[in-house]
Amino acid sequence: MIYLFVPATAVSSALIHPYEGAEHPMHYVSKGLQDAEVRYLDMKKLAFALVVSARHLRPYFQARIIHVLTNQLLRQVLQKPETSGRLVKWAIELGEADGLQKSNGQVEVVNKIIKKTLKTKFDKAKGCWPELLLEVLWSYCTTFRTSTRETSFSLSFGTKTVAPVEIGQPIYRTSTYDTEANDEQLALNLDFIDELRDQSNMRNVVYKQRIAKYYDSRVKPCAFKIKDWVMGKASLATKNPVEGTLGHIWESPYEITKVCRPDTYQLCDPKGKTLPHPWNADHLKYYYK
Repeated sequence: MIYLFVPATAVSSALIHPYEGAEHPMHYVSKGLQDAEVRYLDMKKLAFALVVSARHLRPYFQARIIHVLTNQLLRQVLQKPETSGRLVKWAIELGEADGLQKSNGQVEVVNKIIKKTLKTKFDKAKGCWPELLLEVLWSYCTTFRTSTRETSFSLSFGTKTVAPVEIGQPIYRTSTYDTEANDEQLALNLDFIDELRDQSNMRNVVYKQRIAKYYDSRVKPCAFKIKDWVMGKASLATKNPVEGTLGHIWESPYEITKVCRPDTYQLCDPKGKTLPHPWNADHLKYYYK
């Protein structure tokens, strides 16, 4: 298991091996935050801490199941469809390191799909879900996945399923059925199941790369210059808690006074007061006067 810590100016993690009721520390990873990284929200710092840990401890992430211990909903944030920017790249990187798959709890993802299917089937009669649970589970196991182009059933047993409605229909697969030949073919499929899983895994990797390429193609480079006026994204610390979700998303306006490094800028308010920390371009947009 791994503990994540996000103090004000650094991100840290401790890799722990539980044994005989005690927790034995194995590795400690720490990285100081620089420039705009200091302004990351706590949730983004946690994701950054996990990425830094996965980079340094890649052999452990690949060889073992790593349980990430934190008091924040990190898994849900990384899995949100609307997640964008650095979080998307970090989620993809964690997936390639097999850290995201082993630490984010795929059971919750499957449960979410099953609950969504049950809601679709029952509409308002939500209390009757036990009656169709087996049917929904069967549909999930026999549905093709876009990333692997296989079903969960075929990856488990090495063969394709026959839908119940097809059994009584005069199709080639059922009309030419022979018990002895079928048993031999099933045994042969099990012999080649490892190759099937390897091919499925390679397709999954290609799918992830294609998704990463798609998100990267949507990135619009935005380089600001000195004396440009920009708006800064409001953080939880600067938002009015009374306004809630209806509050302003952007704070305005600020003037860029210095380019600290690519995509990192020093700002000052309209009165000429310099802000204490530099800002990253991800949290800025043009302000048109």
